[in-house]
Formats: sequence, C-alpha cells, structure tokens
Amino acid sequence: MANDIGELERLVNGQAIKREKEIPPDKAKVGFCHSMLGISLALLAGIFSTCENTLFAVLARFFGVKPYQMLLIMFAGSLVAMTPAVLCLHGLKAIAAETWKQRAILVNIGVWYTVADFCEVFALTMIPIGNMTAICRGIIPIITPAFARIFLKKPFTKVHLIGTVLCLAGILLTAQPDIIFRNGNIGTPNAWIGYLLSGIGGVAFSITYVSCSALGDDVNTLVINFYENVAGSIISLVLALSLGSLSWNLEFETIWLLSGLVVSYLLTFLCRFRSLQLESPSTCVLLANIQIVVAYLAEYIVFRHTPNLYDIIGAIAIIFCSVIIVIATAYSNMKGEQPDGG
Repeated sequence: MANDIGELERLVNGQAIKREKEIPPDKAKVGFCHSMLGISLALLAGIFSTCENTLFAVLARFFGVKPYQMLLIMFAGSLVAMTPAVLCLHGLKAIAAETWKQRAILVNIGVWYTVADFCEVFALTMIPIGNMTAICRGIIPIITPAFARIFLKKPFTKVHLIGTVLCLAGILLTAQPDIIFRNGNIGTPNAWIGYLLSGIGGVAFSITYVSCSALGDDVNTLVINFYENVAGSIISLVLALSLGSLSWNLEFETIWLLSGLVVSYLLTFLCRFRSLQLESPSTCVLLANIQIVVAYLAEYIVFRHTPNLYDIIGAIAIIFCSVIIVIATAYSNMKGEQPDGG
C-alpha cells in the first residue's frame, strides 16, 4: 500500500512539473507578437537606412553638399523635430535618465552612432552605395555577436552561426569588393579609405547595437534618439567649423532632399533601436542585412549601375539568411524561449 501511495505521489509530482514547463497560451501569443514586431522593425530599419544612404550619395555627388553639412542639418533638424515630442510624452525626468549607468550608455550610443554615420557618409563619396553597405554590414554580424557575448553574456546559437556564414558569403558575392576581387579600384587611395571607413562604421554600429540592448526597455527609443541628435549636432558642428565654412545658399530641390534625409534618418533610428529592445542584437543585425539588396536596387535605379550574376546570387543568399532568422526567431518566441539571449 505504501509503495502504491509513493508511486502515486511521484506520478502527481511529475505531472505538476510537466505542467509548470508548459508555456501558457497567452505568453506564447505575446512572445509571437513581440517577435513579429521586432522582426518587422529590423527589416524596415534596413530599408529606411538605404533610403538615407541614397540621399547622402545624391546630395554629395549631384548637388555638391558637403558631408558634414548634411549631417549637421540631419541631426539638428531631427533634434528640433523630436525634442517637443520627447518632452511632452516623457518629460525632463526621462531625458535625465534614472542612473549614471543609463546616462553613460546613452552618451556612448550617441557618440558611436554619430561616428558610424560620419564614416558612412564620407565613404559614400569614395565608393558605390552597394560596396559601402556590403562592407559595413559585413563587419556588423561578426562584431556584434562577439560584443554581445563578451559584455551581455548572450549566447550565439547555431542558427545565428549559419545565418552569419550565409550572410557573409552573400555579402562577398554581392559587393565583390575590389580588395578581394581586384576589379580595378584597388590601387586608388580613395577606394582604400572608403573601405576602411565602411569597416570602422560597422564596428561603431555594433557598439551602439550592443549598448542599446544593454538598456533593454528601461529607456524609451525617443530618449535614445534625443541623445543621438544632441551628440550628432555638437560633433558635426565642430567638424563643420573646423573643416570649412557652411554654405546656406541651397536650391529648393536640395532643401526637399535634405528634408527627406531627416525623415529617413528618424525612421531608420526609431525602427532600428526599437527592434533592438524587442530582439537580440544578433537577430537584428542579420535581418537588417536586407538593406544590401535594397542598396543595389537603389544603385541601379538612381545611378544606373546594373547588377551582374554575382550580385543576384549574393542577394538571394542574404534574403535566405533573413528568412532563416525570421522563422527560427518567431518559432522560439512562440514557445516562450529566447535561444539567442534576446
């Protein structure tokens, strides 16, 4: 009789443990919705970022606007446009942040994101949009997971490893960088500088992504954007005054393009950093690589550069990488898990 009672207790306890491990349906739905929102925002960030870079290239090559002047207008315009919204929705207390650690991270994000934007803009005056995007985005999937693992203790899963390999293969095929494929520009100093700036920009972006992930949901995306706009405005103003005088005799068409630049920058920033609060840095950077494909499409439409077979194969590899990450991330979140540490 005692054995029967003991067996019954073990059976009941086992059933209880099994029920504890089951994920409630409501939690699974919430996880799925968060996953889909994070995935969508990461993809949109890549598309808006390409729009931003295309406008940078058009303004520099066709209208002769200096890179530091474009960045000053972009950051200052965003600061003027978004500060009232930040103050109305969150107040001065949110801008001040709660702890010194949060303030330090916010300043770190602002400075490094500005550095990344400067590197991208100056690189765009030296190399094509597609090559710049591919080199920059190729660095990010390597650096970001390493930083996330070191500083945030976030694991790097097999899915992300496969995605990274596919992504890098697609990047090399799509970009066909002159450093590897020797297409003719390898000897020009501008090409070397352009590739170097693209790589530095990728490292700077990685630092901002991991820093934002460290903040989590404690700080609103608009507050992060405020710090970025302040840092960007100060740095670009100092650089503009140091390198030369600013010309404000702008044509009407130039003003419209600069306005579009401000809008595309804001959409890129808000989508990118909100996605980082919903998903892990590794997932977001791999999904955002869709912008390489969009960059080559923009290069064809705006600058009439026709992609070759390598471009097409590389673009397919990058899209396939994003699809794998989307499916794996959505599935894990539906189960209530976070295998990538997000």
